[in-house]
Amino acid sequence: MSAAAPKQPMSVFNQAAEDRLKELLEKRKRDKLTRAEVLEVRELRLLKDKARQAKEGAAIAQARRKLADQDRYRIGGFALTAGLGGWSEAELRAGFAFLAAMDAAQRAELPPVAANADSKAGGDAVAAPAMPASASMSHESRRFGG
Repeated sequence: MSAAAPKQPMSVFNQAAEDRLKELLEKRKRDKLTRAEVLEVRELRLLKDKARQAKEGAAIAQARRKLADQDRYRIGGFALTAGLGGWSEAELRAGFAFLAAMDAAQRAELPPVAANADSKAGGDAVAAPAMPASASMSHESRRFGG
């Protein structure tokens, strides 16, 4: 390292490290670098790569959180549209646990909902099942033992 450049910790790639790397690369174009300077260039390049990877890792983590948040909002929107906004937290947890415990056959027995029910009802009303009332009653009595 030259006497003009102050010794800095080689753990952070900051503006001073960026400037030092540029300085050494410019010097390499004009003159031959010392062995210590060659090693310093290698270290600075490694730090720069690590900083870039850390930045990319943070961007990926943020994108994952955004996807998870979108899924949570989507599910919460369905709960509100279904009229569950007034349920207590314990009731919601129990209801969601009940739904999560269903196997594929039980989920297949759920009554279908009209695809455009949200837009017809303005998004605030519960969508009516797309089946006759008599079938709905027999379905409910089978499901809840009534």
